[in-house]
Amino acid sequence: MALTKKHFQWLATEIAPMVSNKELFINKVREINDNHNFNIYRFRDAVEDAIADHQSQECGPDLYKQADY
Repeated sequence: MALTKKHFQWLATEIAPMVSNKELFINKVREINDNHNFNIYRFRDAVEDAIADHQSQECGPDLYKQADY
C-alpha cells in the first residue's frame, strides 16, 4: 500500500514530534514507502517544522524567540 499525501502530513505533524530520533524516523518512513515520488527533503523539512512548532508550544513564545538564531 502506497502512502498518500495525507499519510505523510499526519506522520510529519502528529507523530514526528513524539519521536526521539528524527533521522531514524525519516529513514524508516522512506523504507516503508512504495511511492516513487517521495521527496525525502520535503518530508524532512515538514518533520523539522512540526518539531519546532511543538517545542515552541512547550516553552512559550518568549523562550522560543530567544532560541531562534
